[in-house]
Amino acid sequence: MENKNDIKLGFFTKLWYSITKFEKYPKMASEGVRRAISYLMKLMMIFSIIVVLGLMYNFNIILNECKEYLNENISIINYEKGELNIEPKDGKNIIIDIGDEKVIIDTNANTIEDVKEYDNTNKSNNTGIFLLKNKLVLCTEGVEQGYSYINILNGIKTTSFNKENVINYLNDYKIYLSFFIIMVLLTFLAYLIATIVDVLVLSIFGLLTTILLRIKIRYRAIFNMSIYSLSISILLKMIYVTLNMFIDFKIKYFNFMYSAIGYICLVASIFMLKSDIIKQQMELIRIANEEKQKQEEKEKEKERQKQEEKEKKENADKKNKKDKKEKKEPEVEENDKQQGQEA
Repeated sequence: MENKNDIKLGFFTKLWYSITKFEKYPKMASEGVRRAISYLMKLMMIFSIIVVLGLMYNFNIILNECKEYLNENISIINYEKGELNIEPKDGKNIIIDIGDEKVIIDTNANTIEDVKEYDNTNKSNNTGIFLLKNKLVLCTEGVEQGYSYINILNGIKTTSFNKENVINYLNDYKIYLSFFIIMVLLTFLAYLIATIVDVLVLSIFGLLTTILLRIKIRYRAIFNMSIYSLSISILLKMIYVTLNMFIDFKIKYFNFMYSAIGYICLVASIFMLKSDIIKQQMELIRIANEEKQKQEEKEKEKERQKQEEKEKKENADKKNKKDKKEKKEPEVEENDKQQGQEA
């Protein structure tokens, strides 16, 4: 039968213990690095899915705004033979502000210089995204990178499309599914790598703490405990990142708080482990003293028994001598009488 102490803990049990029972960290760490990494990957996958669900909400809003903009402002969208044609209803080139940059659409232009004739504000910083007749150009601080539509669209095997195709594509559920899968994978990889770096840094601090406390713990165990100690921080980060998608607020020292909470959890578990070690040592000392006392009592009992046996033997010898003496005296008297009679 399997010992209950050897039963592996499930993910949600570990998550609960990581949040509420720091004394369980050594037990969870003893299951090995592989299970600790598996726990971290599952936690980061949950993190990524929840964060991307928040992104999906904003993504849906953006798609609806795009469809509305296309219906209200664009009369023609047509792509064929590597050339894009977009005609606004008002006849002006399209300028969309995205933060500090601009997306400029002018499919009558072949170069950025042609676009600048219409957009004088862009001459000062020379940055932005340009959709031209036959290519897309990314311009950052005067450095231009051009990508032809043929090269971009060949990857998805698209040779032509129109406004109706674009709107139908935006209405297709596949765009949501593709966005969800891609963003979950990207978010998972990005945050997993960043979290592993945090675990490594935290484990180093944990190792230094054990040296200061004079506790001998293998680095592998400290690494595993560092993973579990970041559980609260990861959950708080998940809430913080998700809320920031809907509410514009910032916590100034959030990253410091993120690391501090993980370190506090790790140190708390190390102190509890030290306390357990001290208790175990005291228990061992108590057991050793009891064993020593029992051994001494056994030795005393043996000595007492030996003494009793010795006394018994001495008493028995004395009695035998006495008996022999008493037996010998009547024989001497009888012999004396016989000698007297003969005389």
